Amino acid sequence: MRIRGFTLLEMVIATAIFAVVSGGIVIFLHRGQQTFRSQGQRTRSVEQARIALDQMIRYLRHSGNDPFGTMEAGGIPAIEILGSGHIRINSDMTGSVASQTGDPLESTGDPDGTLASIHERVEFRYDSSADELYSDIGYGEGLVVEDISTFELEFFDAVGNLTNIPADIARVRIRLVVRSEDADMATGHANQLSLQSDVFLRSKSFNPLAES
Repeated sequence: MRIRGFTLLEMVIATAIFAVVSGGIVIFLHRGQQTFRSQGQRTRSVEQARIALDQMIRYLRHSGNDPFGTMEAGGIPAIEILGSGHIRINSDMTGSVASQTGDPLESTGDPDGTLASIHERVEFRYDSSADELYSDIGYGEGLVVEDISTFELEFFDAVGNLTNIPADIARVRIRLVVRSEDADMATGHANQLSLQSDVFLRSKSFNPLAES
């Protein structure tokens, strides 16, 4: 009995089919890995942005706390506008914690009629060239969150009018747009998520029902 083998043409066709099928599997796995990596990176960026937003809200709510009248007498407003996306938040803190090392700068406020302790003069600064947000609580500036494509601050007075006069600021609107490093596989555009909050200064016009 004669056993017939594969012809060269049959082998070429089989190899081509195998290559096409294998290539499709590799592309599928690669895209899955890219999607997983993109989602993980985006989740981290969003979590960091939410933490930064919560931190800013906490300081803004207590800005202008001044039981001794020191800030008003010294002409120091609750919020100082230092530039586009750059503010300083002032508060003579209550609920203080004493320094554990004897260094008075490490206490978190007395209140003592000064703004010399950490957490009492806090700065937030957005670097649009690097898409990074920085904060300084008294120890020096440090990076808070990366991949911020937009950081906007709007200031309102007690009746809801836009203002840039520090003494009149009663509400601050914060808007953060978080951008993922990887593009969406379906659209090809960078993933983005917008976070926004209106924060009322308790020292001016605290309204908990209006915060979002």
